[in-house]
Amino acid sequence: MELISLQSGSNGNCYFIRGQQSSIVVDAGISGKRAQERLAEFGHDLSDASGLVVSHDHSDHAGCAGVFHRKFSLPIYATRKTYTAMRHKIGKVDSYRPFAPHEPFDVGEFSILPILTPHDAAEACGLIIRQGEKSIGIFTDLGCVFEGLGEAISTVDAVVLECNYCPRMLQQGGYPYHLKQRITSDRGHISNTQCAQTLATFGRHLKWVALGHLSGENNTPRHALEIVTAQLGDTIPLTLLSRDHAVGGMEV
Repeated sequence: MELISLQSGSNGNCYFIRGQQSSIVVDAGISGKRAQERLAEFGHDLSDASGLVVSHDHSDHAGCAGVFHRKFSLPIYATRKTYTAMRHKIGKVDSYRPFAPHEPFDVGEFSILPILTPHDAAEACGLIIRQGEKSIGIFTDLGCVFEGLGEAISTVDAVVLECNYCPRMLQQGGYPYHLKQRITSDRGHISNTQCAQTLATFGRHLKWVALGHLSGENNTPRHALEIVTAQLGDTIPLTLLSRDHAVGGMEV
């Protein structure tokens, strides 16, 4: 399996996962044109994917789902609550396929297990994506380090994990008080330190970790990498996903 991050951050998220015979797209928070251009750098085409899996209804993950569906002929997979919440924003959809949290479903050659997270969306899910004996977890927009997250991480070969904010930058920054409270609440995001501690406790077996969904205002790649490296040392290869360009080369 190979994971290509076409963009990861509060400004938009989209991932392409390639298996032996097929591929899938996870989230559509960037334009179809941008996603296709970035994926072409790796010699792939969105139209070849077997489907689009939407983790939750927030616009930075689902805003362009309708475009991906119509332009690239991708069936949309989402929970019923997620689909209901985003339906009015994505336009005409001819192929919607529901899934339920904690119940595995198949897309092409992939078996996907959605795990409900407490993030403040209609029904946000982290995803464990399996192809044969190989597996990748995508866990962003977590709300908090919820019960079951560590167990989920312990079952995968590699993971994309949210590393959203630096607490000091957030508190000293210009966000209004209510937004700062939302981010640090149990329905917001996890910090660099929470990410690092989770990996140190549950992720030392991983083949690689991709740090994703970094805030553009309340974090920097350097901050995120320093905090996680301080916990893990050089025991696990770390990749920083970008808010501005594609990052590939992540295989299991």
